[in-house]
This record gives sequence, structure tokens and C-alpha cells, in this order.
Amino acid sequence: MATNMKHLLAPVAFSLLASCGQVTDSKPSQGTTPAATTPSTPAPVSQGPMVRGYAHQKEASLFRLGSGVTYLSKQNLSRSIGSEGVFVVHELNGMSMAVPNASAHVLTLPSMFDNAEAHNQHTLTYFQNAGIPKDQISGVETSYEGVGGGSLNEVHETNAPIMTAHYSILRRSIDGIPVPDSFAFARFANDGSIVTEGVHWPAVPQKAVDEAKLMATAMKDPQQASAMRAKLPAGQVQVSIRHTSFVESLKTSAYASYEVMVSDKTTAVHHRHFDLNGAEFKLTEQAAVAPASFLQKSVASAEPAEPAVFSP
Repeated sequence: MATNMKHLLAPVAFSLLASCGQVTDSKPSQGTTPAATTPSTPAPVSQGPMVRGYAHQKEASLFRLGSGVTYLSKQNLSRSIGSEGVFVVHELNGMSMAVPNASAHVLTLPSMFDNAEAHNQHTLTYFQNAGIPKDQISGVETSYEGVGGGSLNEVHETNAPIMTAHYSILRRSIDGIPVPDSFAFARFANDGSIVTEGVHWPAVPQKAVDEAKLMATAMKDPQQASAMRAKLPAGQVQVSIRHTSFVESLKTSAYASYEVMVSDKTTAVHHRHFDLNGAEFKLTEQAAVAPASFLQKSVASAEPAEPAVFSP
């Protein structure tokens, strides 16, 4: 069943990649760079009391599947497939996504609003009414889709870009700590229906939240902050709660993390992750989003590709 997946999700993918959480302390580290080690993935914090999340189901969605709906469960993905598109739920990590077929009527409709603020507010209300905890929404960001360009023959001849769609993306925090792997996005058409949407907002162990709050408090104390910075590489430091990415076929686990933004001559700017004691660790994946090609195969196809772990 053909889809317009790459075209639809590209604006959202760029927005998700660009934001890994709010920087809580942007002063560069004054410590020496720790000796190179091979970081390992720590034991996940996955037991005990949980901070509630939200699992988006098709019954709460304004996405229109169309006629002849069939159901398919394969490789941990549960799909509802109709003449207009597919609604998929990951059976392990709880991620859900709705994607129209390339020939879906909704793709012929203009955006519900002609300005981002109105679209953001409508999306915020939609997901709040669906059940996302209001106190966990830290903000709403906008991504755009548009057309424009210029003539190859006339160097100075350009056409003003025409905005064709808005994508509104909800960001998450718990007790003021960013949770950058969580998201909820939507694009609305002018008939009030969903063009495409995706939600990954899992429950998080309270222990991970408590550790992150201890880490944030330590960074506000000059003596503790200085001692911790001596263990970290130079770069902007933020405290985040990281959890299993939506591309992973794993039950959700979570970690409190000092995120250090670093760059060198051989790699682009990226984040390194350190635990409460300053020991470096790796996430179960090293990407905020999957490439559109992976999503196109695993979400929309009747014969999905095996999920992969993406490394920088």
C-alpha cells in the first residue's frame, strides 16, 4: 500500500532531531576531558512506581482510515489499514502513528489554519482532550511544509515560498526536567481531520525522575557543580530524562542523564551521556528519530523491515 511517508514526516523529523531538551546550564566545563573509555548501556530504571504517560489509540484519533479496514499484527507492529491510510501501534514501546496513503483525499485539502499559532493551539487542545497530562507539556513547536524556488536561467529571480502545511509538535518535561525522546505531533486539514500524527509518550519510572532532579540540584550548587564538571568533557551541560526511542522494538526503559553537547574535528555536534556519578553511558539507540526510509518500510508496508539500531 503506497504512502507519502517520506514527504510527510521530513519536517517533523528535522524538528525532532534539532531539539534534544532544554539546556539547563550552558556554561562550558572547566574540567579536563576524561580519559577515553568505552561507555556501556547502564541497567535501565524500569521498576517501582511510574510517572504516567499516554498511549494514543485510533479510537481517540481524528485520522480517517477510510473503508475496508483490515488489521495486521506483525513484528511488534499492530496496524489498522484502510482505503485512506494506516494507523499503527508499536506493541512493545507504545508508539503510535497515522499515515495517509499517497492517494488519500486528505492530502488534497489545505491546512486547517493559515498561521502556526492557531494550529499549535488546536493541536495542544486535541492532545490534552485525548489524555496527554497537561502538566507534562513543556511547549509546542512548529515545523512547516512549503513550496518555492527560483529560475535556473535568472540568477536573481525567485518565488516567495508558499506555506502548504503546519506540523505542531508537543514537547515533554516532568517536574521541569526535559524528556526529549517523548513527542506528540499532528497536522490538521481544513475539514478538521488529521492528515498525519504520531505519539510516543511512555510512562517513566519515578526513580529516573528522582535521579534527574538530584542531578539538576547538584548543577545549581557551585561546589557540587564544579566537582561534576571535572568529570565531564567541555561543552554545554543539561540534565534530561532519556527513554527508549520509538524506533526500538523494546519495552520502554529510562535513564537520568547529564547531556554534554560536544564537537570535534571528525564529528558533528552531538550529545554524550553521563550518569549520576559522572560515568559515561550509551543509550539503547543514538538517534532521536529514524530515517524516513525506515518509517516508510516499518509503518506503512505490509511487509515491514526489521527495526534497526541507529548509530551516529
